[in-house]
Amino acid sequence: MASPTRWFRKNSKILLVFLTIFAMAIFVVGDSLNRFGGSGGGDTTNRPKNETIATLAKAELTQMELGRFQEGHFQTQRFLEGLVDAAIAKKKDDFRPLAQAIQPIQGGNSQAYINEQIIDRLVLAKRAEKEGVVYSNAMVDDYLDLLSGQSGFSPSELAAINRKANQSRVQLETIRRHLRIELLAQQMRMFSYAGYQLASNPTESAELYRQSMELIECEVLPVDTSQLTLDEKPSVAELKKIFDEGKFDYPDPSGKRPGFKKSNQVAVSYVVSDFETAMQNEMNKLTDEQVQTEYNSLVDKKDSMVMELIPKEEIKADDKTDPAPTLEAEGNATEAPKTNPPTPAAEGSAPTATPASDKPATDKPAADKPEAGDGSSIKKDRDFQFVSFQEDDKKDVPTTSDSSTPVIQENKLAQEAPSATSPPANPEQKPEASTASDKPLPAQPSATPAADPKPQDNGSIDLMGDDSEKKRPIPLEKVKEFVKRQMVIKNVKEQIQTSIKAFQEEIDGFLLDRSSWDLAPEEENKGPAPTIDLKALAKKHGLESKEIELMDIASLGETELGKIRLPVIGRDRQINYVTLAQNIFDSFDELRTFDAKTSFDQATSNNYVFWLTEKEDSKIVEFENARESVEKFWKQKKLVEMATKKAQSIADEVNSKKKPLSELYKEATKTGEFSWYSPMRGGFGEPAGVKNPGAEFMQSTFALQQNQAGIAVNGVRDIVYVVQVISPRKGIAEVGTEFVESKLLPTKKLPREVMELMGQNFTESNYDWNQEFHDEMGLKFHGR
Repeated sequence: MASPTRWFRKNSKILLVFLTIFAMAIFVVGDSLNRFGGSGGGDTTNRPKNETIATLAKAELTQMELGRFQEGHFQTQRFLEGLVDAAIAKKKDDFRPLAQAIQPIQGGNSQAYINEQIIDRLVLAKRAEKEGVVYSNAMVDDYLDLLSGQSGFSPSELAAINRKANQSRVQLETIRRHLRIELLAQQMRMFSYAGYQLASNPTESAELYRQSMELIECEVLPVDTSQLTLDEKPSVAELKKIFDEGKFDYPDPSGKRPGFKKSNQVAVSYVVSDFETAMQNEMNKLTDEQVQTEYNSLVDKKDSMVMELIPKEEIKADDKTDPAPTLEAEGNATEAPKTNPPTPAAEGSAPTATPASDKPATDKPAADKPEAGDGSSIKKDRDFQFVSFQEDDKKDVPTTSDSSTPVIQENKLAQEAPSATSPPANPEQKPEASTASDKPLPAQPSATPAADPKPQDNGSIDLMGDDSEKKRPIPLEKVKEFVKRQMVIKNVKEQIQTSIKAFQEEIDGFLLDRSSWDLAPEEENKGPAPTIDLKALAKKHGLESKEIELMDIASLGETELGKIRLPVIGRDRQINYVTLAQNIFDSFDELRTFDAKTSFDQATSNNYVFWLTEKEDSKIVEFENARESVEKFWKQKKLVEMATKKAQSIADEVNSKKKPLSELYKEATKTGEFSWYSPMRGGFGEPAGVKNPGAEFMQSTFALQQNQAGIAVNGVRDIVYVVQVISPRKGIAEVGTEFVESKLLPTKKLPREVMELMGQNFTESNYDWNQEFHDEMGLKFHGR
């Protein structure tokens, strides 16, 4: 009889390999599973030492542990994809998944972003267990059955699907155990989203509408913390307590929470081609004769840059003093009165119209053409045209608008002559050729038809009629700068592009050498780093070079380069704008040093070539290195408390005396009208005299009624304002009625500004919930 251990001895090598693989599989996810399986964490004494990414309830999450979860996630994703493919092959058109798929981890090459998603799932799974959520083996089996559309796969079939998907590198049981964590996290995420109201009800929509549309005016009195004196000194124990609270957090721009972790930083070199400087240099080369020639050409072409509408009051004056003859009069009229030519107008200025004689036009005009400068012109009505002649013994008609004459606002804006620093009126409107006195008259009817009654003049311009007489050249001195800019702008743009291209060709070689030097191993004898005289190279191509030292995102956002706004197409296919500083730090992990990139500033038309010269990852600093920042945070917090008390006492005084704030305190100023949210700016309104208004300021201010005073802290918490509302306030019932009747019912959908505010509120609520959730779970990120 054969020994029962004979088979094991015969296949010992295969068994050894199998057991080794199985042990490795258990090791891959065992620690994470132990951590979330109620065992209290698991033994980590043999774990290799590596970077700690975060701590969860004082337990470390290292990069190796996160890497294990990441591997298990992708193995599970491959299995689930294979399961769905097998279900489709089995059920064909009848396949319908009955469960939500596990969301794959995104991030591409950004390991930091991948780590955040992994930590998020681990924390959610831990919280789900804490809330009593259970996913047993039977429930995992139910999930797989529902995801496959109840295809009824047996355990052996599932194992076969896994072997095919993962090429036998991991056992199905390992996949099931990882899937349990993913399902716990997915369930907890569904619980958290259940509390969010994605669509506001009518009352909430009316409040959001009120925030974007209601305008109020206030009087404000600032209590600046920089003007206060603090004699108190903090103890070391106080400072260490504050440091421990913010050791793992970045500085909070609002100053509410302590944060002392050093954030990601970059150093940048760049060159810039200043568009306005280049324009001025080229414009200065132009002679007066060249500009005059170009101006005359534009006038001949009736270019809108050099043409303006004649003020309608002037046209009305001409109509009154030289009325159009009736059709009957036209049929019998043989000649018009002759006039002496007026004094010619100054060069470059428009002819000044003078009133015609009150005597009816009965004389036939001379057969010869009027002499140049005689001021004659052709007047056109819709159905006929006629000639009027000016008399030089009459006073000039003023070109300014009579305040007693009603003027349509749109026409008034269009008629105003541009200044030297503003574009001409109606730049896009191409005028027809100006009439001249030598144009032939149309043939007059031999018989007098029945004339329609002439429409009554209501003070407006007939936009449907022929308006060729309603425009005239703008004097050269008023449009000279615009003419000069048009003459050189094309050449300037071409020169800038040529300079940028030539600079890039020369700098690319140096950047490649420097990048290769940085990437070379430390043990190699690399020699000194390649250098270049950037200032001289930039000057050679007519550019200006600049250097930016190591900065975080906030500091870079205040620089000339960081403020550039870039158009980005969002998921809703709408164009949004982000700053270049935001764009750089969003791609922090992917960006390489000494890799040149270009950018264009639409606001200034400046062109840039920039590259990172240094990158520094975020890190936790020790107390001694952060002590100065800790003391600053403690001091600012105390000063805000002092300013709040002082501002509150002033507000109480105003309310008790029931007087305007400016009457009690002469230094108080008016804000002008402003709204809580500005749809045009995509942010908070801008009350005059208030620095950095934020959500807290708006919330406190818009909670006040007319003549009521209160206090409001600005967005960066360095000024506390005494605020008194001086304009009437609408009640929510009145605003709600207006919203429903004028916005909601006519369109059957929420206005755009309401939708924008809903999105912002959802984002802010989600951020606040996550912050509270992380604090409650004891999650602290060491680096991200």
